[in-house]
Amino acid sequence: MKRILSCVIVLGLAMGGTAHAQQDELAAVKAELLKQQEIIAGLMKKVEELEKKQATVATRDDLERETHSQQERVNSMEEQLLSKANLTGYYAFEYINSDSPAAGAFRQHFLSFFVSKQINHWSFFTETEFEYAPHFDGSGRELETAAGEIKIENAWMEYNHNRHFNVRVGKQLFPQYWQTYHYPSLTFSTQRPINAEATLFPREFVGAMMYGSASAPMGASEVAVGYKVYVGNNQVPDSGRKDQTDSKAVGAKLQFQFPTAGRLKKFDVAADLYRGKLSNEEATLATDTIWGLDAQIEVDRFLFFGEYARGSSLGTARYGYYLQPALRLAPQWVAFYRNERVDDPQPIRGGTIGTRHVTGINFRPVPQISFKGEYFRTLPRLRALSPSDPKNKPTNGVATSLVFFF
Repeated sequence: MKRILSCVIVLGLAMGGTAHAQQDELAAVKAELLKQQEIIAGLMKKVEELEKKQATVATRDDLERETHSQQERVNSMEEQLLSKANLTGYYAFEYINSDSPAAGAFRQHFLSFFVSKQINHWSFFTETEFEYAPHFDGSGRELETAAGEIKIENAWMEYNHNRHFNVRVGKQLFPQYWQTYHYPSLTFSTQRPINAEATLFPREFVGAMMYGSASAPMGASEVAVGYKVYVGNNQVPDSGRKDQTDSKAVGAKLQFQFPTAGRLKKFDVAADLYRGKLSNEEATLATDTIWGLDAQIEVDRFLFFGEYARGSSLGTARYGYYLQPALRLAPQWVAFYRNERVDDPQPIRGGTIGTRHVTGINFRPVPQISFKGEYFRTLPRLRALSPSDPKNKPTNGVATSLVFFF
């Protein structure tokens, strides 16, 4: 009996945690679910009392029938929640100004919508992103104006077998740390590190990924290892529907989570490896081999994030990194500094080449809302130009943003 009731309660808690949509209907379902959890908790207490008093079989049978009825009600609410698609997303508004030739301006940067749905072991997720307030104005077949960008950032479905083995297919972000957690509602800064702007590792691929993890208790904490292995189209034009060669891009990620204790709250490290072909205006099916490392450490109020990547294309080595220490001044305030660098004698992906220093502060009055402000200094390093060339002149600037996750 206790086992049945415990399973029902765990199911109720799990369902309470999966509904993130803000619709009134889902909120009502969650409220009803909490009510049922309280009823079941009361029933469990009655069972314990009956066991202590060695109640009659008839009384216990009545209680079991009542519990079964409540369980069916919880299962019905579970079906209601799973039958609905979950809609979330985020909005980011920015202002960036520097002493470069470009004028300082407000930027309607991101408006992204996430749609997800789960059915048993299957789940679906897609992210549609609108950048820089896209505007299209036309009459008939004539398009008068066009601005901004609309794109599918993610679109995949997956089968979740268990913690150790899962399969995902579709358009996916590469599994490097900043790519995975690049959302403005999660990052401290307004601007991405220059080496994370697809300058070294690509940003996304179309293909299949297998991933999973395993863990074991160690003292009051645990040690864990995770893996991701993927195969997909190469980085070529129109990679969403075709490739330019039968050989496919492949990659892997190995993650380690070390046990924590005392003031040490987090200590994770990971290694990445990618090999594929690249075709764009600068190269045609050039072999692209990249490996990288990342680490996340949290000690008391001190946080550290860092990534390093090194690649080789067209016979030229290139590398980049960022190091970002941060200090949690208060539960809602974080101050951070970031040192970034990309060294690429023959850039084939674009992006900023050189060094940048960023220092700023992040304020979150509530977890879903972020205010960000930062100062940055960029030191370009274009080897083809002399140090006195204006394009190699250092620039200074400020960036601010307001982010709302819904």
